[in-house]
Amino acid sequence: MAMLGKQEWKLLTHPDSLITRLFKARYFPSNDYLASSIGHKPSFVWRSLWSVKAVVENGFQWSIGSGTNISVWNPSWIRGNHSIPRPADMNLAMASLKVSDLFVPHMKQWHTENIFILFDNSSAYQICRTPLYASVQQDTPMWKLEKNGIYSVRSAYRSIMENSLTVQQHIIDGSWNQLWRIKIPPRIKNFLWRVTRGCLPTRLRLHTRGVVCPLQCPFCSEDEDSAHTLFTCPKSAQCWQQMGLWNEVSNVVSNVGNISTTIFEILQQPQPTQHPIFSTLMWSIWKNRNNKVWNDSSDTCQVICDRATTLLLSWRNAQEIKQQGCTRSTPNHVASWTKPSPGRYKCNVDASFSETLDIVGIGMCIRDAEGAFVLARTEWFSPTTAVDIGEAIGLLKAMEWVRDLHLWNMDFKVDSKTVVDNIYGKQIGVSDFSAIITHCVHLLCTDLMNSHVKFIRWQANEAAHSLAQAVLSEASFRIYSRIPTCIEPIIINEMH
Repeated sequence: MAMLGKQEWKLLTHPDSLITRLFKARYFPSNDYLASSIGHKPSFVWRSLWSVKAVVENGFQWSIGSGTNISVWNPSWIRGNHSIPRPADMNLAMASLKVSDLFVPHMKQWHTENIFILFDNSSAYQICRTPLYASVQQDTPMWKLEKNGIYSVRSAYRSIMENSLTVQQHIIDGSWNQLWRIKIPPRIKNFLWRVTRGCLPTRLRLHTRGVVCPLQCPFCSEDEDSAHTLFTCPKSAQCWQQMGLWNEVSNVVSNVGNISTTIFEILQQPQPTQHPIFSTLMWSIWKNRNNKVWNDSSDTCQVICDRATTLLLSWRNAQEIKQQGCTRSTPNHVASWTKPSPGRYKCNVDASFSETLDIVGIGMCIRDAEGAFVLARTEWFSPTTAVDIGEAIGLLKAMEWVRDLHLWNMDFKVDSKTVVDNIYGKQIGVSDFSAIITHCVHLLCTDLMNSHVKFIRWQANEAAHSLAQAVLSEASFRIYSRIPTCIEPIIINEMH
């Protein structure tokens, strides 16, 4: 479904392609794909594409540029996918209402008064809380499940797994996070997952899948299922006894019949230190079973237990050596503010977010090559946004300010690695975040050619962070020619 959704996404993002025009002429001549129906006598291809429309609808979002191409009655442009109810007596003018009709004339800003007149309070509030970005020039369909706005099979598959009722029916209850946190080799985790999912190819399991094979366990006359092979077979029980785990295992196995429930119950035991050897011994027992089936050879209980303990010990030793290598290669030092190179300036930028006030605060602090304070600026905007978008807007505002000050030799420092990586990355997206990043790159390539952006730790960005926090309680934007009191101790400390 996720891969088919990628083809469907092209019908939305490539309206001029030949295949889109063919489908539009046949199935949705008077509207777009999202408003289409399956139609009369559909082809196999169209029926397949239309069957996954819900997948695309779940991730579709308009990036609002001019607003002239987006209908107000489309639910995919308002924050939170809030849909505006259509009035029963809607006239032609209201039916053709575009998002651009809700802007202040000649400005990209919501006309709040008109919005509250046209719509109910709930819808009007959601519209006014939908952010508008000056960097976004064109109305663009974007995939909201990816930061760059481009459809990906990975995120679509994840969305299907989280939202599909069909998938939900196949979910097995249990503490899966606890299973994945067990410190064991990856192949043992994979084996444990196969057991709990009921994927272990025991003879009873193969028989239910239509495979003609004996049903009896290769070590005894009982029918072979997962619980029998791993726990109740006399051979397996001897291994658990020799390892000293039989009491814990037998109590659970005797009370629980389902193999997945059995394993999760054992993992709930109060001795988490035994979970690794419990998992590894199960794998060793299964390996011995395979040797018996395919090679007609069987190990003693001592060999089975030694194989489990040796594998676990070897893996732990390898992890310790790897960890020691990482520790030696990564020096343990605390990040701190440093002076820029001679002849250059440094501008630290940060953003802060207040859900209560529904605003994003931005702080900028410029210092010279001696570390002396030059200028600072604070401002805020509403409504709140995603953290990465807020950090990107903060950097953009700082660049525009520095450009107006004619300070060309500037080192911009931000504590958002995502922003920095995207500025110097090669992939160009279509999301709001990508549009803001593109605007920043344009400034770096034109007006600020001798400037650059670098990532720093938050410990080295305290002045900008304090300014961004302080602006949340201020009513207006401010430019400081003297050191603000909120960052004076920080500046003095960093100077020394």
